[in-house]
Amino acid sequence: MRLKWIIRKMRNEIFRVLSTFAAFLFLSSCVNAAVLGDHFLELLASAGNSARASATGNTFCSLGDDPSTLFINPAGLITVEGSVLYGEYVANSRDTKYRAVRTVAAVPYEKAVFSAGYYRTESGEDIVADIFALGTAVRILQGTQGSFLSAGLTLKSGRLSRGVSGDCISCGSTRFSDSAFSTDFGIMLRPLPMVSFGYSVENLQKPELEYGDGSVLSWERNTRWGGSVFWREKVILAWQKETAGNKTGNHFGLIVMTNTPLEFMSGFHDEKVSGGLRWDDSRFDLLVSFTPDGGGGVDIHASFEILFKGIPLEVKQ
Repeated sequence: MRLKWIIRKMRNEIFRVLSTFAAFLFLSSCVNAAVLGDHFLELLASAGNSARASATGNTFCSLGDDPSTLFINPAGLITVEGSVLYGEYVANSRDTKYRAVRTVAAVPYEKAVFSAGYYRTESGEDIVADIFALGTAVRILQGTQGSFLSAGLTLKSGRLSRGVSGDCISCGSTRFSDSAFSTDFGIMLRPLPMVSFGYSVENLQKPELEYGDGSVLSWERNTRWGGSVFWREKVILAWQKETAGNKTGNHFGLIVMTNTPLEFMSGFHDEKVSGGLRWDDSRFDLLVSFTPDGGGGVDIHASFEILFKGIPLEVKQ
């Protein structure tokens, strides 16, 4: 009897230990999946943080005056000056493994502007996000003194990939990836030369992507709307309200132009102050901006813009 009691006691104790260990593994996997999912969403959302947008506190929805607006408010493409090639590189002062590249080309044709772009970002966790985009903006109304109403549409293909360990049976290889298609829509209204309004919705369909362990995340919808005031062609004040998921924030931006091609930019949002410098020449632009990442580091953006043709008179009149 004593031996049976000891065996039963040992069996119960072993079952209790194994049950506790299994529960710990399950909770750990859930936490890691949630963290990984949030990180994927951050990488996808970073496509809207272009150099000029970041420098002005992400108040770019109503400005849209460089080709990177393809990823923010496609209606702003109508303000792009001539056929333009845009390139950008992003690095982080704290995380040396984080980097992002962006390239966009825009070409005007009659009352429309057509654009194609690519964005890629990598992190230290061997996670990569790629976004391919095709967009167009159409001038619906054209007034005098540069006033207009435009609408834009961007078709995107997003792909997430990450390295996986050998125990990920469902992955079947050392790398997992999944793709999804989405659509962005935007409107820009400039009723007067000194006032501009913008509205855009990113990811109308909210497509779903897997990220390697059977879990699924939604490519979040992002809504932006705001306005800008141009004062004497020297100062621009901008404000934007942005809603992503369950988070809503206000963004504020300031641009000061000098008598030289040099331009100063600053912005404020989420208790973070950003800034940048831009050299705006008639044939090329150079820009560098600095934005805190919220984790003790700074995102450093450097971009160039090359103009290949003259400025469309219909836009600049």
